[in-house]
Amino acid sequence: MAEAKQPTPGALRYLAVFAQLAGAGGTIRSVELSRAMGVSRPGVSKAVKLLQEQALVERTERGKLRLTASGRRWSRIASRQYDILYRYLVETLRVDEKTARADALTCAFLLSDQSRSRLETPPEPNHAVG
Repeated sequence: MAEAKQPTPGALRYLAVFAQLAGAGGTIRSVELSRAMGVSRPGVSKAVKLLQEQALVERTERGKLRLTASGRRWSRIASRQYDILYRYLVETLRVDEKTARADALTCAFLLSDQSRSRLETPPEPNHAVG
């Protein structure tokens, strides 16, 4: 089976939050996702439908949500992107944790590959010769 294309930044945001709530192989209810994301239940329903169409999330027999194998893979990537930006905001910029969580969740998936790479391994400071 061909590799699915990269999920949108919005989908990655949902996958990162899903991973935080459910852990590696767990299930969650859509209302939990709604609360954690600060999104209305109809908004979450629409997003979940898109995630299902992309084969990233599936419903269990009891109606809970579970990540597919592809969803787990992408949620690990999304979580890493989130964690990198969150740590940078807290440790380097000294942003308070609550704000850093919200900002990282909003911005992490919109960064370019180059910016993400630089956050992972910041360049050495330039030493100007006088």
